[in-house]
Parts: sequence; structure tokens; C-alpha cells
Amino acid sequence: MRREPPEVAELGGKRLLAPMIPPRYGGLGWTHAQLGDLCCDLGSVDSALRAAVTVQSMTAAAVVRWGSAGLRDRVLPGLSDGSLLAGFCLTEPEAGSDAASVRSQATARTGSWLLDGAKVWVTGGRWADVLLVIAATAEGPLALLVEAGGDGVRREPVEDSLAMPGAGLADIAFDRVEVPADAVVGRPGMGLSHVAGVALANGRLTVAAGCAGLARTCRDHAVAHARSRRQDSRPIGDHQLVRRLLARAGVASNSADLVYRWAAAGLDERADDAGHRAILAKYTAARAADEAADCATQVLGSAAFRAGHPVTALVADARVMRIIEGTDEICESVIGETLLRSRGDSGR
Repeated sequence: MRREPPEVAELGGKRLLAPMIPPRYGGLGWTHAQLGDLCCDLGSVDSALRAAVTVQSMTAAAVVRWGSAGLRDRVLPGLSDGSLLAGFCLTEPEAGSDAASVRSQATARTGSWLLDGAKVWVTGGRWADVLLVIAATAEGPLALLVEAGGDGVRREPVEDSLAMPGAGLADIAFDRVEVPADAVVGRPGMGLSHVAGVALANGRLTVAAGCAGLARTCRDHAVAHARSRRQDSRPIGDHQLVRRLLARAGVASNSADLVYRWAAAGLDERADDAGHRAILAKYTAARAADEAADCATQVLGSAAFRAGHPVTALVADARVMRIIEGTDEICESVIGETLLRSRGDSGR
């Protein structure tokens, strides 16, 4: 049964799920900087809210950039007003971080493609109407926009996730799903390098921004607790060790904030290193959020483990940010490779 995603704010009667979609398709035409600011605010409250915007924006960005005119006209208005909800299907049981090893297969037919395979941990998969699926073909990776309620599509909700339980996670299987040729995004061979590349750059920006908001919330709760909690007739914030924890949380929060804004500027300016900025921002901000959450937990002590405390859920969310949209290790590998190829000025 289809379940509704978390409620997301509206502006001018439009749901803020994919606000970067151009106005001619019913969107707000926001910049990456504006999208980042929204995700920062959402991430400070609930990572599931931010995730809903992330997956919708990733799919929309790919369709805007690589979809045919007919596909844009057909899909973008629904993605804009929220009448169509999206899921992004890349990760597989045997191909997680190694995206180039996807085993889902799309076979060409006359006027269509036949899709078989399985995807796991699909954000929004529980309620998605359309799925942006990356599959292998004889000509290279292919991106397909698949109707989630179509014949041969089976989804299994992930009920045991310890992080972002409200993100609508699902495992999805495709059994001889017929996909019309006009639902192809880009063309064969472009699925990873171009289509998924655009989607992931947007996704990494929104994750980085959400991490900045998460880190800010953890920092603020740690500071508030250090001011109010008293020990030996004085606030625990008077103790040097507690101040060190607050300092680390503060540095983490500020660094995450600065790096996502830097990445957003690169994407808006279409800088040559925009993709590098996005992955560097995601890596830096995710680690910063984890650091801030860890420091807040140490300051709060047992209070951080009481059900209902704002920091409790954010601790698990912060840790998973170092895995989604590229693990720490994958990010390090890509960043290191970029630096080796550069002339020494990359990452300024």
C-alpha cells in the first residue's frame, strides 16, 4: 500500500519537493544555493524531511538536464507540484559503493526496454510513483524512468532501519518490466557518467546542507545543556573538558555550513570543479555532522538517550550520512584521484 511521505512546506501554493524545476514546468526555478538553504533547515529538524527533497530533486535534475522534451513536459509538472513522487534506484545487493557493477539488466526491444533486477535501500521507494533506475545494457549503463506501480514492479518496505525511519526506504525488484523507449533519460552509455552524475551532484549537495543543519542542532542542544546543567553548584559549561566538546561541535557546524555553500556556488556558476566540490562537501559535512552529534552526546550524557530528545534520532542519522551518496572511503578515493589529476589548485 502506498504511504504518504513526510509533509514538506509550501511556498506560493507549491510543495517544496523539487523547487529547482524551471517555472515553465510549474517549478520555482530556485538556485542550488536556495535549495541548499532549504535542506539545511530541514536537516536541522528531521533528516527524513530532507531526504524527501533530496530524492525528488535528484530525479528532477536528471530529467531537466538529460530528459527529452516530451519526457520533461510529461513528468516535470508532477514532480514540481508533488503529484508525482520519485525514487532513485542505483544501489543493489551486490553493487553498493561500486555503482559501475550494477547487475540490473535492460534489454532493448522494438519501441521499449525490458527491465530485470533488484535495487535496495531506495529512499522514498515505499511511496514513489516514478523510479529513476540505472541498469546495464550491451551499450553501457542506461537510465530509465519507470512507473513504480507498473506490472512486474515489486517493493518491500524496509522496516528495520535504525536511521531515518521516516524516509520511506524500500527494496524494489523488477521482473520483466516493460519500459517505453520514450522513458529513457539520456541514452545508453550515459546512465552513470551523465544522468546519475547530475543526480548525485544534486544529492550530495542536499545531503551536505542537511548535515550542516543537523550539526547546528546538535551544537545548540549541547550548548543549552552545558549552560543549564549544574554540577558542584556551577554550570558544567565552566569545565574545560566540556568547553572542548562544545568547541569541536561548533567547528564542525561552521565547517559544514561553509562547505555546502561553497559547493552550491560551484554548481550555480557551473564551475569546472562543481562535481568535485559536491563530493568534497558531502564528505566534509557528513563527518562534521557525526562529530557534532558525538560531542553533543558526550555533553548531554544520559539525556541524549531518552526517547523523544531531539538529539537521540540525529545521532543515528548523522552516522548514516557517512554512508549514503558515497561512503567516506569512496569519497576519499574520488577526491584523492581528482587531486592527483589536478595541477595543485583543485579544492581551493
